[in-house]
Amino acid sequence: MAENSVSPDRKDISIATKLIALIGGLIIFSSVVVAVLCLSVFSRRQLEYTEEQLIHTAEGGMRTLEDWAVTLNSYAMISSVRGDVEEAILENDREALKDILDEYSDALDYEIMLFTDSRGRVIQAGGYNVAAGTDLSSTYAVKKALSGKEVNSFEPIAGAAYGAVYAYPILSGGSVIGTAVAVYDLATEDFVTLMNEGYDVECTIFCGDLRVQSTIAGVVGTRQTNTDVTNAVLRNGGEYSGDVEINNQTYFSVYSPLKNDDGTVSGMLFIAQSLE
Repeated sequence: MAENSVSPDRKDISIATKLIALIGGLIIFSSVVVAVLCLSVFSRRQLEYTEEQLIHTAEGGMRTLEDWAVTLNSYAMISSVRGDVEEAILENDREALKDILDEYSDALDYEIMLFTDSRGRVIQAGGYNVAAGTDLSSTYAVKKALSGKEVNSFEPIAGAAYGAVYAYPILSGGSVIGTAVAVYDLATEDFVTLMNEGYDVECTIFCGDLRVQSTIAGVVGTRQTNTDVTNAVLRNGGEYSGDVEINNQTYFSVYSPLKNDDGTVSGMLFIAQSLE
């Protein structure tokens, strides 16, 4: 037998070794594929769970704003039917209205409570320092209230960068002589902090596409430039959910429209959780 020949036993061992290595490699590869697939399924289910939870949280936020509107409604409605308010407005008695607002400040929770005359000019205000004579006739709330209708809106008004507003006409002898307006300022930290601490989410309030308050640092005063969001929410009045990038960080988010009582969209509520 030649010196370089290979014995049948060694050849069998070599083939067996190769088969074992091949089978081992296939097992490892299959395990990796299964692990990747399981991780992908888990990630997808986790994302679906996050999306569902955020949608519920956004709905909870909207219900909170609706509850606040009910409270404002009661403040403005009660004020609009008080005989002493009617008399003070007819006489342009700012001191009498101030006494009424001082009475309110001890018992009621609001940022702004004010009375206007029939031209929409402020006679007296409580809460924020709104100067007498300030013209609010162009605001949605006061303009509609002067037409004789109660109104609920989201808009900048009387020192509030973006407020939840309720207003009522004040009548005398069937004629509108002024308005009673109650406001919660959504540009304060109150609402976004409530959402952040109550639901462990990030929260931003938009006036149009402008961020007026947020739990995300450094974004107040910036604009939403994602046209998918602005078209879906501000233009079409629907919700938007999906990934967005803010300050180089990715969030899964839900944007909900904030609407006046005529259905027009004036802003957005943003609820999100970081994906990083």
